[in-house]
Amino acid sequence: ASRGTQLTGTLTSNGWLNMGNGRYISGTVVTSTPPGSNPTPPPDQTVTRWVSASLANVRSGPGTSYGVVGTASRGTQLTGTLTSNGWLNMGNGRYISGTVITATPPRTGLPTGEEILAEGRKYFGIMYVWGGDDPSGFDCSGYTQYVFGQLGVNLPRTVAAQKAATTPVSTPRVGDLVFWGDYHVAIYAGNNRIYDSGRPGLPVQERNMFSGYTSFGRIG
Repeated sequence: ASRGTQLTGTLTSNGWLNMGNGRYISGTVVTSTPPGSNPTPPPDQTVTRWVSASLANVRSGPGTSYGVVGTASRGTQLTGTLTSNGWLNMGNGRYISGTVITATPPRTGLPTGEEILAEGRKYFGIMYVWGGDDPSGFDCSGYTQYVFGQLGVNLPRTVAAQKAATTPVSTPRVGDLVFWGDYHVAIYAGNNRIYDSGRPGLPVQERNMFSGYTSFGRIG
């Protein structure tokens, strides 16, 4: 792929972009903005980054196989050098994944409905996994928790707890949560459509809102 080519996909745990159909590209040669506006620095250049996830693990080496030696919360400013696989080496045996940091300070305040949908679409195609709460596989509440977490909103883990943490509304707007009792949750996408991780055998997807929903909840 040549410079400037626009790509879409999901990020793997080690920072590669999975474009589907068995096609992957290293996170060290892609950028979230068009090239020229935020060029990737050379590996030996000190850079400044901010934590974009609600809470990120700091590890003893540049990969998820290394042990966790600490954590960093959203908005924490970090400095270090980038490794060949996109991790930030902060020195003293401390590394953080390039998938949970950003070159600009993360936004403040609650996300808009469109921001929620944009984040939710990043994970379309990831298959349902019972108990899953990361891009290797999601269940319903793991998906909603992860999407909102990437936008700086800490949701509880279970459907019942997420329902209790939101403000009930009678008419949903884009980005609200839709609940089916205490057993299923989805993100409202407008026009009676939802984003969700539905059940075994189904991927994260957009689909029609099916019958049986019991309530709507709004963050904030």
